[in-house]
Amino acid sequence: MVLRWSDGSYLEDQDMWRMSGIFRDVSLLHKPSTQISDFHVATHFNDDFSRAVLEADVQMYGELRDELRVTVSLWQGETQVASGTAPFGGEIIDERGGYADHVTLRLNVENPKLWSAEIPNLYRAVVELHTADGTLIEAEACDVGFREVRIENGLLLLNGKPLLIRGVNRHEHHPLHGQVMDEQTMVQDILLMKAEQL
Repeated sequence: MVLRWSDGSYLEDQDMWRMSGIFRDVSLLHKPSTQISDFHVATHFNDDFSRAVLEADVQMYGELRDELRVTVSLWQGETQVASGTAPFGGEIIDERGGYADHVTLRLNVENPKLWSAEIPNLYRAVVELHTADGTLIEAEACDVGFREVRIENGLLLLNGKPLLIRGVNRHEHHPLHGQVMDEQTMVQDILLMKAEQL
């Protein structure tokens, strides 16, 4: 079921024209009954960015069995940088949300290549749900950029260096086709922004 309106509908698109229909590609997924229901990755650094930790929080859905394991591996191209495996149910169940269907893995990464808009270094994190004997149930993946964004002394810092942002609030809206954008119009918008040094 897709809800068309909610209490937060106005807040979500107060500055957009409301139009009905599907504007982007839609995919249907067929997943096993025991599955990776969600995962989140975050990066943490030491003071000089020479070492990092990739923290992956994985949640499963379905029958929780003792033999279920999660493996998280980090790849840079064809090279595996780090990997770790943990069972589900190994974490303490408490009032703060440490439930048996979650597992958190932390991978140490030496001298990570940092991500920035100018040099967008990306790694690939692969999350695998499998049985203790190694039978793969499901695998998911996402790109990971090692970066740290923070505000310090009134400055916006990316990887410890000041960052100046110049930009616009761009809405994908075509004068004839509404929120359905073709590639030519998107390229034209980008060229206009680049011409204005945004």
